[in-house]
Amino acid sequence: MAIKLLNHKKEDKRPDKEEYYMSIAKQIAQRSTCLKRKYGAIIVKEDNIVAAGYMGSARGTPNCIDLNKCSQNEVNKPEPYYCRAVHAELNAIINAARAGASILNGTMYLYGERIKDNKIVFGKPCKLCKRAIVNAGIIEVIVPGEKTFKRYRTEFWVKESKKDPFAELNER
Repeated sequence: MAIKLLNHKKEDKRPDKEEYYMSIAKQIAQRSTCLKRKYGAIIVKEDNIVAAGYMGSARGTPNCIDLNKCSQNEVNKPEPYYCRAVHAELNAIINAARAGASILNGTMYLYGERIKDNKIVFGKPCKLCKRAIVNAGIIEVIVPGEKTFKRYRTEFWVKESKKDPFAELNER
């Protein structure tokens, strides 16, 4: 039995690893249950995807997309405290723990987009997610940037916090 090989054109470009992993994070984001934004995260260690997570309510609880209501809008307070969703970054870390997968020294790929116009969110993890990422031992977070990917080394978050422990209070 002969194996049929795919014919690739010269202009077909094989994505590099960062593009590949970010495209997976983007696909995972499509499972998000938030009415405002979609986020997806994967954690890669030694070139293997060890965990994934998207923005959504806690397991087994109602989510905003099914309720067709945003809890932050319901209380008229846009603070994260009032959001029903667990962030994609935290869900990826939690899913790794549930599976018994080590993420120590791993890299996180984080993708986000707004629902209203499907535009990419060029952001970084929130304060709480940063702390969880540092404590989980993830060494780098990669997010989309305007022209290329933006990389955040967690060791710099720790150094900045040591210099001025209250600097994050002024972020917004």
